[in-house]
Amino acid sequence: MNTNTVIKFHEVGEPEVLQYEQEAIKRPKNGEIRIKVEAIGVGFGECLYRRGWYIQETVLGGSLGNNAVGIVDAIGPDVTNVNVGQKISLIPSFQMNEFTVYSEYAIVPAFSAAPYFDSLSIEENASIWMQVSTAYGALIHYGNIDHSDTVLIHPSSGGVGIAAIQTAKKVGARVIATTRNPDKVNSLLDYGADHVIVTSTESISDGVNRITKDIGVSLVFNAMTGNVLNELVEVTKPGGRVIQYGGIGGEDTPLPFASVIGKGITIQGYTLYELTYEPSNLEKVISFVKEGVESGIYTANVGRVFDFSDMVNVHKYLEAGDMAGSVVVRVG
Repeated sequence: MNTNTVIKFHEVGEPEVLQYEQEAIKRPKNGEIRIKVEAIGVGFGECLYRRGWYIQETVLGGSLGNNAVGIVDAIGPDVTNVNVGQKISLIPSFQMNEFTVYSEYAIVPAFSAAPYFDSLSIEENASIWMQVSTAYGALIHYGNIDHSDTVLIHPSSGGVGIAAIQTAKKVGARVIATTRNPDKVNSLLDYGADHVIVTSTESISDGVNRITKDIGVSLVFNAMTGNVLNELVEVTKPGGRVIQYGGIGGEDTPLPFASVIGKGITIQGYTLYELTYEPSNLEKVISFVKEGVESGIYTANVGRVFDFSDMVNVHKYLEAGDMAGSVVVRVG
């Protein structure tokens, strides 16, 4: 096979701007590897990038993704950490405007190679690295939470939210999860949440105050935009922290200045990349994830599996905002 099917886009906009194209299979350069992609983990950030709203500059004529599972079928010069024929996962540690992962064959930096877990399925491997790494960076690397903390995860039913529940429980913290769908309560409890607030029937502030007896939480892990910070700061303890990692909703998010100052709250913007761009951090993330998988802390959280030919509908599903677990695309 001499051609490679890739998904690119030449204008920002709705999911329909994604196009399937054929190009010659390329050789990896110095420090790069080529993988035959078996599955791609996709996330909402890719929708933002496609619309030109992401933290990374959108490059037209480019592709998407940085989270996949595949078999190494070629290595460039000076690559020593993987071998041809080895099955690997990718840990998101490069910008989407640098490499093409929505493809049958992907060339990526060799340092992005992460272990493939034989105890997990291909889809589960594709769902774990981005999600757990994101949660680890916020809750452990920056948040430094432990058994004395109560953490609010908003929302909780997507792949990163579930990984955040499991990460917080790994270090013994108490977890308050949120969902707008009452049908998801039992699954969130099964993943380890101690309490679940159904935001379609109870406000976050009422729920947190009820659960904590008006004490509040020490850390909020939030992906929503809009006026949500008012309520999240209200339920955060004095001296606590709100970590904003996502942009679901795509709205302006006003800062409740008086409450933040009055309570000494830290509002921290966060992305996975500030963690994974640093090689010494990558070693810590990989060690943490391996320990969690091998001990059974991180269990399967794959929600929907799509075919590679259906990527437009994958993006529509992500933008509908009613995920239950991670979204994975099978290739080939």
